[in-house]
Amino acid sequence: MPLKKLLSCLRHVQSDAAKRPPQAVDESAVSLPQPTPRSKQLPEATAVDPARLYRFLSDQLTLEDIRHVAFILSIDFENLGGLGQQAKLRELIAWCKAQHQINKLVATLQSLFPNLAWQELSTLPEPEVEQPVDAPQAISEGVWVTALTNHFNLHELQTLCFELAVDFDELSGTTKSDKAKSLAAFMIDTGRLLELATAVKSRRQNVVLPDFLSNKQPLPVMRREPSPQEIREHQRALNVSNLLSTNFAKIELWELVFDLGLAAEEFPMQNRRAFVRELMQYLRRRKMIPELVVLSAQKRPDLDWRAAWDEELPPQVAFFHAGYNTAAIRQLAFNAFADDVALTQFCRQHMPDAVYSFGSGMSFREKVQAWLEYGRARQQFALFLTHMAATYPDQYAMYGPYHQET
Repeated sequence: MPLKKLLSCLRHVQSDAAKRPPQAVDESAVSLPQPTPRSKQLPEATAVDPARLYRFLSDQLTLEDIRHVAFILSIDFENLGGLGQQAKLRELIAWCKAQHQINKLVATLQSLFPNLAWQELSTLPEPEVEQPVDAPQAISEGVWVTALTNHFNLHELQTLCFELAVDFDELSGTTKSDKAKSLAAFMIDTGRLLELATAVKSRRQNVVLPDFLSNKQPLPVMRREPSPQEIREHQRALNVSNLLSTNFAKIELWELVFDLGLAAEEFPMQNRRAFVRELMQYLRRRKMIPELVVLSAQKRPDLDWRAAWDEELPPQVAFFHAGYNTAAIRQLAFNAFADDVALTQFCRQHMPDAVYSFGSGMSFREKVQAWLEYGRARQQFALFLTHMAATYPDQYAMYGPYHQET
């Protein structure tokens, strides 16, 4: 068909279609996509409030626990901002909130730490109300510094920070005035002045606070009031922490952790105080602080553990892990060997592979600890004790029991 005739036919078809009346459409026969009901959509806000979750976990997880949770959730721990346990926990929760994964985070935590009192999460007080807009945020920091330095000593400031879930060790400075200034600046920057005022007034009723806090706004309730027993246990933990962080050397802290049946790698040694803080949080969750106090008193009887514990110390008993009392074995090594040369010679004769665990520049005490770690990993305590009993019978009889009778 010629092209001209084909185009003429097409024009006639289009003209006929335009003249036809539009046909009614049966909407009931058409399947249109229906909007997903609101209840089935992912909610904007999760059932667990992030601020409440943070307050619940702030004294429950160690830094290594948080690292493990991040690994399970495929989150780069090193990319989480801040330093220290509380800062990393805060950033982890904030990341999960931004990614709508708070519920997934909670489910992971419950599977990893089933022994935590998860039922208490729903009974915690509501998060603090935001500070009113008309409140003078730029109020003088000096007012707060004066109130804190005049009415609190350094130890009381540490307790105050604990109640406020603020990491005392991360506040800049070492003196009371430095810590007070850093705490005041932190609370102002984070908009938590009402919370600070509540904590201060609950302990020092005579403190004069700024008018907008004391007169215009009712102070919110921070959290449930701790019981006398909880306050006493917290004070004990602080006392023990102070003794450990100020009097124990790094190697002594490693020895304590080892004798408790733990691995020092679980508690990063950024500095002694941070190490002790992580250790105390770990032991408090597992109700092992009395065991720590007994071992610490055995290691350093010159310190006033009775005053720190505020009552008679727990009974002095031997602690066995994997069937052996490593504290007694260590004491035997200290008294049997004159120095690290004698220890090395003994190992070369009876267990040559142990020598490879001794690094250059190690002190005698560090070599003893390295050998104990080797002995536990290779299960050679029985062999060591057999040779010690034969070689140093007098020293062997002085200590013990070395192993648990079955």
